[in-house]
Amino acid sequence: MASKTSHTEKPFPYVTFVAPRFALPRKPLVSKYLFAPNPPTTRGQAVKLSADPKGEQLVYANGKSIFIRNLSNPTIATEYVGHRTRTTVARFAPSGYYVASGDASGTVRVWDATQEENLLKNETAVSSGEIRDLAWDAESKRLMAVGDGKDRFGHVFLFDTGNSVGEVTGHSRVINACTMRPSGRPFRAATASDDGTVVFYYGAPYKLKSSIHDHAGFVNDVRYAPNGDLFASVGADKKIFLYDGKTGEKLAAMGGGDTGHTGSIYALAWSPDSRQFLTSAGDSTVKLWDAQTQQLVSSLTFDQYGSYLDQQVGNLWAGEHVVTLGQSGDLFYLDPRTEAVRTVRTLHGHQKAITASALTEDQTLYTGSYDGRVCSWQFDADLAGTPQLVTGNGHPSQIMSIASRGKTVVTAGMDDVVRGVSALTHQFEATLLMYTNLSTHPKGHAKLSPSAYVAYDARSLTVSLDSQPRQLDVLADGSTLEIGQTNEVLLLSASGEVKQRFPIDHRPTAIHATVRGDRVVVGFENHQCTIYDFDGLGLKPTQTLKNNRSAITAVRFSPDGSLVAAADGLGKILVYDPASGEVKISQWVFHTAKVNGIEWRADSLFLASSSLDSNVYVYSVEKPMTRITIKGAHLGGVTSVHFLDDQHLLTTGSNGSVRVWSLTYPE
Repeated sequence: MASKTSHTEKPFPYVTFVAPRFALPRKPLVSKYLFAPNPPTTRGQAVKLSADPKGEQLVYANGKSIFIRNLSNPTIATEYVGHRTRTTVARFAPSGYYVASGDASGTVRVWDATQEENLLKNETAVSSGEIRDLAWDAESKRLMAVGDGKDRFGHVFLFDTGNSVGEVTGHSRVINACTMRPSGRPFRAATASDDGTVVFYYGAPYKLKSSIHDHAGFVNDVRYAPNGDLFASVGADKKIFLYDGKTGEKLAAMGGGDTGHTGSIYALAWSPDSRQFLTSAGDSTVKLWDAQTQQLVSSLTFDQYGSYLDQQVGNLWAGEHVVTLGQSGDLFYLDPRTEAVRTVRTLHGHQKAITASALTEDQTLYTGSYDGRVCSWQFDADLAGTPQLVTGNGHPSQIMSIASRGKTVVTAGMDDVVRGVSALTHQFEATLLMYTNLSTHPKGHAKLSPSAYVAYDARSLTVSLDSQPRQLDVLADGSTLEIGQTNEVLLLSASGEVKQRFPIDHRPTAIHATVRGDRVVVGFENHQCTIYDFDGLGLKPTQTLKNNRSAITAVRFSPDGSLVAAADGLGKILVYDPASGEVKISQWVFHTAKVNGIEWRADSLFLASSSLDSNVYVYSVEKPMTRITIKGAHLGGVTSVHFLDDQHLLTTGSNGSVRVWSLTYPE
């Protein structure tokens, strides 16, 4: 777990049980698993990956967080959330005790990587622009930070005090990478910039020794070999240059001819023995080179997507682990020991905020993110989740909603398209084209595009609607209820027929049906909900729920149908008797922002809620004043919540992560 900002604060995120008044609180709980997002990528820009000295843990930036993942078992992860702005890079110190991380504001934070609280050691303002790269010296005492800025592009300082131990000069544009000689004295360093130069430094204190103008374009990366004898640079000119690690003298130029890259080279990583290095490039290839003979050893081409997403923009060689990062965000584990480099494992995941999710009856979690990616998560006996990418003709933009009923899984995107997902092959089924001339795209939580989709025995059905939809629910018999931007509810049959149109007085915002499908509740912008009886032919209003004080954001019948919960934009949740319309529980008012999702436990005794305020609560129906509190479950907000079983909770967040929480209920 990670600390929020300093050693004086509580561990974050943390879980506490809020006991009845005058009772002692229980011991804080922590999440069972954190399934971290993959590194984010920007087209045309390299991504810096780093590992600890033992080669066991991978560290990288995503959002406002720094994630540390076990390379052998990526389900083991921790998150550091001390930065206030978007993080850009992180690197372990050679000692392994500290991590330095930089962000878009030009701030570098050094924090303890050995303790659960990640105590802050020092914070230094390096520049006014984003930090692009960091480098530690061999003694784990000095840090070089480079990037963009108005006054300077970099700085060298002591990690614990921030005192200057050199200057980063000689560049006229943003510095993309830096490296410090890892084998100790004599101290040397090098930087690479968009101005096409590599600058070589003597230290300490570090001062410019020479400017190297071998590259004909942007220089994207520069790296010292582990033994310090050589360093190499790569750039947009598709060239590789080798230099003497002590003098900076050029020794070789590589990468030309038929064996070289045909696209910009974004990253370089050395083998632990300093004899070979790996390059990753925009031509969708990685190449293994021999540093002694300056010859190509082998090459591997990626063609999974058949587009720019196959470009390789980052890499890492840590112990026995060789990893390259695709523009898609996928992490590919490579085996360089074979005659030809090959992929031995692919680690999928989300790069962006998770915007929609659904948990199927067989406990498979489907998640969709802001960039249109959909993943399925299957959990083993120990509840460790393994993400699998849903492939095929998917969505190019934000996933607005995912719905499931039985074996049916449906996704809807901002591209105004609804697609079905095969639970067997984890692929998108036939494309269902909707209106493409909508005045606006679907917005908000759990809204579907202008059609209903039901899949039984590989049948795909399409219904064109008259307005932009908001949300739908699939019933047990295959019929579908849909609400849109107009004041009506549509009942769609399993055969694709619009069976009924029910005019209503207000604009609907949420909809849900009972397990049996005999009753439906619809929430509205006017703060009210209406319950309908459903007899297979039409909807008959039976009760109006009037006690919420803001637009309804989520509604859920309890599994036994005896209660209905309605959440609103003010963070309040009211539980009603669906028969009488009376408020049964009004004490669940602890969220401070919009409730994004609510979910009942299978026995209808507990309700979980997720909110924009980043917190999760689990409430007891029998003891409404007691609750399990998960503070700071996801940085930036919790987008959905599901009960995996009675003792474990699933949450998804705006930080792109999925968490499994172990629950301890009040006695």
